[in-house]
Amino acid sequence: MTAEQRTLIAANEITGVQFHCPECQTKSIIPLNRIEGIPKNCGNCNAPWYSGMDEMQTVKDFLLQLREFRSLPSGVKIKFELRGG
Repeated sequence: MTAEQRTLIAANEITGVQFHCPECQTKSIIPLNRIEGIPKNCGNCNAPWYSGMDEMQTVKDFLLQLREFRSLPSGVKIKFELRGG
């Protein structure tokens, strides 16, 4: 018999988003309720994080939709499954 462990989180449990620079490894967390714009470059080494404005807009739109989704009064409970480490 194989045991499997799953990690699930509800959208309202997500409180912030971590941005991790692949160049200098700097990490910064922005609270989800304060997402209006998103950083386009690393605040430490100034490395660009997106290949273009379309990619950056897609990330921003996703985060704004996630923020809105957290507060929807829904009759169904939706949780997100996290990949195991």
